[in-house]
Amino acid sequence: MKALYLYFLLIVFLVFACKEDKPTNNVDDIPSGLNFSINIEHLFNGEIVKFGDQHYTNYAGNDITFNRLRYFISKITFEDFEGNSTTLENDYFLIDPLNNNNTLKIRELEPGNYKKISFNVGIDSATNHSDPNRYSASSPLSLINHNLHWGWAGGYIFLSLEGNIHYMGNFQSFAYHIGFLKNLKRVILESPIEVRQDGSVYVQFHLDKIFYNPNIIDQSNEFMVTHSTNDNGLAERLTQNLIDVFNIKGN
Repeated sequence: MKALYLYFLLIVFLVFACKEDKPTNNVDDIPSGLNFSINIEHLFNGEIVKFGDQHYTNYAGNDITFNRLRYFISKITFEDFEGNSTTLENDYFLIDPLNNNNTLKIRELEPGNYKKISFNVGIDSATNHSDPNRYSASSPLSLINHNLHWGWAGGYIFLSLEGNIHYMGNFQSFAYHIGFLKNLKRVILESPIEVRQDGSVYVQFHLDKIFYNPNIIDQSNEFMVTHSTNDNGLAERLTQNLIDVFNIKGN
């Protein structure tokens, strides 16, 4: 009986010793008392974007509809009025307005008054080329939740915008998949923000601006599909246009 008991203890030890400790970047796994939200509204010419049959006209005069928009936000930094910064190093968020996934839950941050928020649209180098199978199913970096990944060499697709261009009763699909570290974009939003328990701030994403500021994108004269290579610089110009796409509501 004693030998059987020792054998049982050995089996239990081996099971726990072999269990892989997979990291997760899901904010829900971070214990903290703060419950603060960044809510993102997606607009085109000031109106909430509707995916599917709603027609829009971009700056170049293209008649377009949108099927889907998805992008990653990471490395969010809050800077206070004394110049002190707090960066949420391990928080990654997948924004998908078609599925009403527009909220960033902030858990690890001191309540107080801040003057600036900055963040990446995309994924940092180390994480971008890590094994996505490391992450739990609850993590936005897990491939269970999306197909925004080109494999270990290419890494994650930072932003994906898909839809159709309409002309004289016909349409042609477009798919803009922006990735690679050269297209990692840092966005800076300067505005007084009060971070408090159960508080929130609204950020607006102006989809119309991705087509004209500072680069005018005439979709009828561009590649209909880009995977950020061999596209006559389309992905890089779209990335440059992200500089003015976001603003804090009311500013």
